[in-house]
Amino acid sequence: MKPVQFTMDDLFAPSPEPVRDPLESHIMTYINEGISSAREICEKLIARQGMDPARYSTGKPVLFPYVCRCLDSLASSGQVKFQGAVEGTEDRTYFKA
Repeated sequence: MKPVQFTMDDLFAPSPEPVRDPLESHIMTYINEGISSAREICEKLIARQGMDPARYSTGKPVLFPYVCRCLDSLASSGQVKFQGAVEGTEDRTYFKA
């Protein structure tokens, strides 16, 4: 196996664009369409992208915490804003920043 050689230029070259998580891309598509409910985004992901339709006994998609974690990450990076929890439900809403 031949050793890999780096130059000083390699060390200071601009980094490539970060690879975007496919789930994040789908979520941003729905946010851009005006869908703000994390629960509704889950339902769209299941229906349109073929995500796992498994549900908890409450009926909430198992996908829900993953979608919320992704939305929270997008909120941390300033791409979306967390609007709040929907009172009387177990849903959360976000909107495009």
